[in-house]
Amino acid sequence: MIDFVAALTGSLQSPGSENAAPLKAAVTANIDLASEDEAVAGSGVNPTNPTRVAQQIEALKLNVMEVVVESYTPSSTDNNKIRVLTDPAGVGLELPNDISAGFAATYIQGGGGQITFSAEAGGTMRQADGFAHSRTKWSAVTAAVLSNVSGTSAVWILYGDMEE
Repeated sequence: MIDFVAALTGSLQSPGSENAAPLKAAVTANIDLASEDEAVAGSGVNPTNPTRVAQQIEALKLNVMEVVVESYTPSSTDNNKIRVLTDPAGVGLELPNDISAGFAATYIQGGGGQITFSAEAGGTMRQADGFAHSRTKWSAVTAAVLSNVSGTSAVWILYGDMEE
């Protein structure tokens, strides 16, 4: 059996098509794939049975929802979601102080009105250059909670397509 590290090292030191075969052999020799029959039967050899694959695909689908409002306050149900916020006059988005660390959601300006971000009393909002508005239609801004020590003092970081 070809040593994976040696094959990889060799291909990096002298790139070229002649190194592809030993690298492919080394990689595939170290992978234990289930046969199609085992996968269909759900034998546990490889977690790629049809039901598991369907569950994994469903989990990867983006959860996008358009919200037409003048103001919006994220909730824990927004975690790992995308919200398209639309209002011709703009949308005020207040970041709550009681969201747990690890929360992240993306907000997209869906129309001509900007999204204006602010933190609820007790919370902190951090972003580059002090920018607090989405820049233009289709600008995307992600808001994530870095910490929330007391449970009512969320520290938010905002990043994306923003302006003053």
